Amino acid sequence: MLRADSIRLSYRRRPVLRDVCLRVAPGEVVGLLGRNGSGKSSLLRILTGLQRPDYAFLEVDGRRLRLPYREDGLINLLDQAGTHPHALTLACLLMAYGLESATWLDRYPDFDHPLDVRFGTLSAGQRRLFGCRLVLNAATRYTLLDEPFAGLSPHMIDAVLTDIRRLRKHKGILLTDQHYARVLEMADRRYCLIDGNLRPFKTEDELRILGYLPFTGDGGPG
Repeated sequence: MLRADSIRLSYRRRPVLRDVCLRVAPGEVVGLLGRNGSGKSSLLRILTGLQRPDYAFLEVDGRRLRLPYREDGLINLLDQAGTHPHALTLACLLMAYGLESATWLDRYPDFDHPLDVRFGTLSAGQRRLFGCRLVLNAATRYTLLDEPFAGLSPHMIDAVLTDIRRLRKHKGILLTDQHYARVLEMADRRYCLIDGNLRPFKTEDELRILGYLPFTGDGGPG
C-alpha cells in the first residue's frame, strides 16, 4: 500500500496542504476532487517525489521512501501539462514505457496512426489519449492521473474509462478530474481537497455539504 501522511505545503507562507493523509492500495481507484488551485496537482507530484513539500511522510508496504519515482516499477504520473516530447515517435514512447508495439496494436485495433510518426503530429486530444494509455498500461504498481479527461471528446473519455476498469485489477489508481461524475463512478474511495484539508465523502449530497457543489434552488441538496 502507498501511504502518505502529514503532507504540508505552503506558497509564500500561504498554506496549501495542511497535514494531508492519503492511502492508495493496489486493486483500487481513489478519486480526488477539488477546485482549480486547491493543490491537487501539487499533491500528486509530492506523492511521486517530483515536488518538494514543507514536510511529507511517504511509505510503501511499510518502507519509507523519499523519492518514489526513482523506484523501478513503483509509480508513474500523467500530469496536466502532458510532458511527453513531441519529437519522439510513438514507437519510441512505447519503448520508454516498456510496452511492446505489437501488443499495443493488438490491444487497440482502432488505433489508426502508424507508430513511426512523431508524437507532436497527433492532435491535442489524441496526444492526451495516447499519454493516458501509456501511463495506465505501464507496469507500475501505482498510477496517478491528473485531469486525464481534459481536452478529450466523450468517445475518448469512454476509452480511458475502459482502460481504467481493465487495469484497476493490477494497480492502484489515483484519479482527479473536473468531471466529478466520472470520478464518483470509478472510485472505490473518494476525497475532496478543501482549504488544504482532505475530506472523505461518498455521495454528491456530501459534496454539496462540503461546498464543492452548489445546493439546489430550494435550499436543500439536489
